[in-house]
Amino acid sequence: MELRTGQDHLMSDQLRMGIVGAGIMGRGNALALSGERDVVVTAVTSRTRDAAQSLAAAQKTPPARVAENLDDLLAADDVDAVVLTTPDHLHGDMMVRAAEAGKHILVEKPFTTSVEEADRAVAAIRSAGVVAMCLFNHRWVPAYAQAKELVADLGAAVVGYARKDDTIYVPHEDVELGRQDDLRVVSFQP
Repeated sequence: MELRTGQDHLMSDQLRMGIVGAGIMGRGNALALSGERDVVVTAVTSRTRDAAQSLAAAQKTPPARVAENLDDLLAADDVDAVVLTTPDHLHGDMMVRAAEAGKHILVEKPFTTSVEEADRAVAAIRSAGVVAMCLFNHRWVPAYAQAKELVADLGAAVVGYARKDDTIYVPHEDVELGRQDDLRVVSFQP
């Protein structure tokens, strides 16, 4: 399987994934990836070592290892691509760093939290020649497919509006980003 074009790097028969963030979305992505025969989760890092160890231990054949931080995961030879499931404000910088490390990227929505961050991430991704994708996981929610079918029966819409009210609170703290401590809380902002 060749995923990266224009380079001599050929990957093994399986895409080796590193998961960054072991919260709700990290666990969900790991579960989804575990059902793919051509994918194996090889490494996990998170804000806390306990969370990373728990998610890594849940991976089967072989169990994933815990990377100390993002830099260690990005430097790993057994990681071809990363899934970024961190708080939104961390996505931009992490994508730039992953691209610079030559890792393919799957990032939870939103892609970034500003146009400037998006421009910087896209430039790094293009420069590195890696594949990147923003995951919009609700695209496949059955209620949305049903709504689309119902709307189709109504004919052409003049105005459309949809609102989702079943939100989930995802706890996070303000994290001071540093090269070595990017997923560890080093200061709380009141």
